[in-house]
Amino acid sequence: MFILILLPLSSKGKIMEIFERQDQESNRNYCLFLTYLQMNGSRSLSRLAAASGKSESHCRALSAQWNWCDRAKAYDNEQSKLQLEAIKAAHLAEIAAHRDRSKLIAQQQLDAGHRFLTLALERLNSMTSDDLADLTGCEIASAMKAVSVMSGQAMTAMGQSLTIGELLNAIKQTNPDLLT
Repeated sequence: MFILILLPLSSKGKIMEIFERQDQESNRNYCLFLTYLQMNGSRSLSRLAAASGKSESHCRALSAQWNWCDRAKAYDNEQSKLQLEAIKAAHLAEIAAHRDRSKLIAQQQLDAGHRFLTLALERLNSMTSDDLADLTGCEIASAMKAVSVMSGQAMTAMGQSLTIGELLNAIKQTNPDLLT
């Protein structure tokens, strides 16, 4: 089964929207239709007649002749589609910005972990053998755990979209002493 859909064409062969000015429709009648369109949810031919100074019967005749109700519905549908597309685009832009922020936070965490390791290595290199002997296994393990937690959280943030608050909460849950 095939369905044939006929699209309105202008005299120049261009596909036209039903709410655009139709062939043979005068400028005056089209302007009246545009006034009707701009009434949005409160559209009525009697209100149009009052606003335009035309008789209601004249407005009804034009509405019937030029199919204003269907054209207005098509216009409203098109406006709804455009609004939805704009909302979608804004939402996608917000998601992209959120991910960029998360990546930046993750990179900052990786950098902090690297600085911590560098400082720890410098400190170890500057220590005498007596100082090294005084280090406990617990102190070394604690420092290594802090670096591991920071790296793990950074990698998680790279793959996920976390807000700063969510990321800080995750770090606090994993190692509460790290942020104090």
